[in-house]
Amino acid sequence: MLIGAIMCVSNVYVGLKIGWSLGVSITSCILAWVVFTSMTRLFKLSEFTILENNAMQSAASAAGAMTSAGIVNAIPALWMLNPGAVPPQNILIVWVVLISFLGVFLAVPAKRR
Repeated sequence: MLIGAIMCVSNVYVGLKIGWSLGVSITSCILAWVVFTSMTRLFKLSEFTILENNAMQSAASAAGAMTSAGIVNAIPALWMLNPGAVPPQNILIVWVVLISFLGVFLAVPAKRR
């Protein structure tokens, strides 16, 4: 969750600076491997498997990509063009929740194919 939070904040920062949201899956994969390797060496744990690293990377990249529902690029651009046209905050929260659920529920049929 911590790696996902870092990826989310970095994606928001970069997205608001340059107007593009980034794919954070490679970065979160590398950070997950570094965290697991460090934990293994510091706490004398058994080696983590690639499946555990994949699970951590998937959760972190999903959290980092959460900002690509228009919050980083489309909504700020709309606000810059016409400040009165931005919907209220509660509508934006509902929008992000609906887009997130849509992504989760469409991932299952897409995975089967």
